[in-house]
Amino acid sequence: MNAQRLVFVALASLISGVSDAMDEHGVTERTQTMPVQLIHTADLYHPPCDPDDHWDVASLYALVKMGRVELLGVVIDHPLPPDENGIVPMGAGEPAVQAIAQLNYITGSAVVPAVGTGIPFQQAFSGNGKCLADFRAARFILETLRRASQPVVISIAGSCRDVAIASKFDPGLFQEKCAGIYLNAGAAFSSLPGNHDKEWNVALDPAAYRQIFEIPCPIYWMPCFDDLARFESHAHGSYWRFRQGDVLDHLSPAVQNYFLYALSRSTDQRWLSQILGGVNSVALEIQSKSYRNMWCTAGFLHLAGLTVTRAGDLVPRFDIPESETLFHFRPVRISWENSGANRWEPTDQPGRHFLFEVNDVEKYKSTMPTILRKLLEKL
Repeated sequence: MNAQRLVFVALASLISGVSDAMDEHGVTERTQTMPVQLIHTADLYHPPCDPDDHWDVASLYALVKMGRVELLGVVIDHPLPPDENGIVPMGAGEPAVQAIAQLNYITGSAVVPAVGTGIPFQQAFSGNGKCLADFRAARFILETLRRASQPVVISIAGSCRDVAIASKFDPGLFQEKCAGIYLNAGAAFSSLPGNHDKEWNVALDPAAYRQIFEIPCPIYWMPCFDDLARFESHAHGSYWRFRQGDVLDHLSPAVQNYFLYALSRSTDQRWLSQILGGVNSVALEIQSKSYRNMWCTAGFLHLAGLTVTRAGDLVPRFDIPESETLFHFRPVRISWENSGANRWEPTDQPGRHFLFEVNDVEKYKSTMPTILRKLLEKL
């Protein structure tokens, strides 16, 4: 049994009393089980800088409804600093706590949002560094790990800062209580010529990104792209895209309104009224025509014990050989260059670093929108 399978089996052993059934949407649901406990971190803003994070969080709530995930909290990145002209990059607003409140209301959940720090990782641990009490999100992560009834999975879909700071304060706790970190950041071949620019999530705090690979728990690395010079889907990049109407048209009015509130960059503070009212057909038509870039969905499925077959079925991942899936993780050995770029090579030796790999790129691109729709129909 290789190192990857050992980690998978260890995580699977945390879940007992599993029974699976297919619902009317073709989605396999787990019943009478202990769901995977999860902390999600993201640059989730309102107005958004990139609304993929709103789709991501909704997907996690769908997995909660399916009994696959217990969402212990969502850490939202600190607001982006303005440039020298006072302009915030990509028009990002404040941490979107209203998005969490809306999804809590829609699903009857009580997920806790926490806001991350604006202090860079290196500065946090400089000679005049601050104490843990100054880092609210890092403290939240550590306290959640300590209280959890089982090892917790962490998903990073924005800055690595708050998880990196938390791990630096108590690496032993991560070794004991972190079941794995799904890291959505970087490029698989960042050392290639022409890849001197950093991927967005890496650029938010490069030192924090590097620190994640030092944390003593399994790291499931999901590069956003193979090559930053090519905005395309490839063997190790998690990127895919979809026409929003192909999903929006199939969702409940409340969930449609949740997305329209974010996508239209609404300034109305009445976040509850926005999801309870009628759907604005004009706004829905406008948003349905646009396309959305996505990265994190496959990782969410994997951490929830699911995978997608080459035929497009959503199934428990422990029940199917990796060769028959659209994607999997392979064990790798990672090294770093002086430039800050990371290199990797496959390995059969026991380790804790795993790299995302797409088995069929064309089917991955064509199938993931359908999988997203099936997930969000659960809300």
